Amino acid sequence: MWSNGVDDDRTVGYVITGTRGSGKTTVAQMLTRGSGSIGRVPSVTTRPPRPDDRRDTYFHLAEHEFDALAADGRLILVGTYGAARYGIVADSIDAELRAGRRPLLTVSPDAAAALVAGARPVRWRGAFLDARDDLLDGRLRAAGRAARAQDRRQRVADRAFAGPPLTVVRNDGPLSDAVRRVRRLFDLADAGSSPGQLH
Repeated sequence: MWSNGVDDDRTVGYVITGTRGSGKTTVAQMLTRGSGSIGRVPSVTTRPPRPDDRRDTYFHLAEHEFDALAADGRLILVGTYGAARYGIVADSIDAELRAGRRPLLTVSPDAAAALVAGARPVRWRGAFLDARDDLLDGRLRAAGRAARAQDRRQRVADRAFAGPPLTVVRNDGPLSDAVRRVRRLFDLADAGSSPGQLH
């Protein structure tokens, strides 16, 4: 599995992905708030910090620091999103599992799809958050990042992964509705249920 030898094939982890502005970080924070059973696993990135970054979501690294972690084999789900590189430190997942918590990741759509579809001892349940384009553009503006042509191109690329093995969760209405849908998805007793779309 990862590095610590935890290999319980009943272990379940959660992954949230989606389009920019879809509410990934906010939903993840709401799922972990006050929860002793779910632990948020931060990403590492070469992207500079942004004013709208949430606490404990990213560890910002210099290129050489990222390269060193990757060269040591300590990163999983290494990829590029936009102009920056991202990854997850495997030890961070191990720490959550050892603490008896289910890990929750927020990663790019391609990484989420590969993780959920992969044959690993940790079974991952994945949610792809999305909303109407006008709402996504408005959320980016509200965060101080007006939607650009690059964002719209990335949205098209992201939506290529909006389907099995991930389950699409709409976030067009009240945030509480999207959180409820993700909770329902992640609390499914039958992890083998058919992925699709939660309205």
